[in-house]
Amino acid sequence: MNWEYFYENYGEWEESKLLRCVRLLEDLGTNDEIVDVVNFSGSEKANAEILKMAVNRKMIFSYDEVVDMECGLDDEFYEAFVAINLIKNPNLTFEEIMKYKNDVKDILLEMILYDCNLRYTQEQLDLLEKEYESEFIEMLYKKQGMRYRKHAYVVEYSPCYSRGKEKVGLFARFGIYKLVSGLFRF
Repeated sequence: MNWEYFYENYGEWEESKLLRCVRLLEDLGTNDEIVDVVNFSGSEKANAEILKMAVNRKMIFSYDEVVDMECGLDDEFYEAFVAINLIKNPNLTFEEIMKYKNDVKDILLEMILYDCNLRYTQEQLDLLEKEYESEFIEMLYKKQGMRYRKHAYVVEYSPCYSRGKEKVGLFARFGIYKLVSGLFRF
């Protein structure tokens, strides 16, 4: 069955026929059309099938589109769909990920924040430090090649470097961490 026919008629069908027709679909429409179907079909099972097809076709939905579809999905499937949509999106930004903070469990968001290939700014790390456990924050710092000190907000990091044949002092050898309090730690 083609999408155009399905999209024009889905509102008239009972749930059993709708589910059968979803399984017969050969293609899908645009993201906006899929959002419309999920919102107005009245069948969580059919909606889940459509979204599974969309995921298999590597379709990515924006935050607004995902939030619009929430009412047409059961809670567990919605959370799983949000996670898959985030994981499959190669162009995520920190801000886009954080929009989903209230839509998925913290542990899932932590996994996504850790696994995506973003380079976090110090401001972003400070924001995350206020929200999440120190063990997770320490993992993010390590992943970025930085050192994390609990309760010490790092604002400047100078990595160790070589100066040719010059003797490298203790500060340069271990890197200098300038803390907000104005103290230095090594």
